[in-house]
Amino acid sequence: MIPENGAIEKSLSELKNDELLGIFPEGTRSRNGALHAGREGVAILAIKGAAPIIPCAIRGAFEAYPRDAIFPKPHPIKILIGTPLKFEPDEEPDEAKLAAAVDKIMSAIKSLMEEEI
Repeated sequence: MIPENGAIEKSLSELKNDELLGIFPEGTRSRNGALHAGREGVAILAIKGAAPIIPCAIRGAFEAYPRDAIFPKPHPIKILIGTPLKFEPDEEPDEAKLAAAVDKIMSAIKSLMEEEI
């Protein structure tokens, strides 16, 4: 069984009530602007919550407002929105299913980050 914390439980409740939820799958802001590994929570929400995931990438955010900055700097920011990803609903997904979902989500975000615009 996958342990859940209060945030996951609250988020699943919101999704089951057809609410929208925005999260950053890395769990924290990057210290160097690079995309880091996604965390399991996004996969739990996608699979247990039976919610489509809309991958998004934010370009320029690190340059405009690095994690340790006190004030933001003028810098263009672009938000790219990908194609929704859907996962087979499962109330008890195993670790392999969760890992595969995280990989798929983070791969979609990485593709958006690298996309020519």
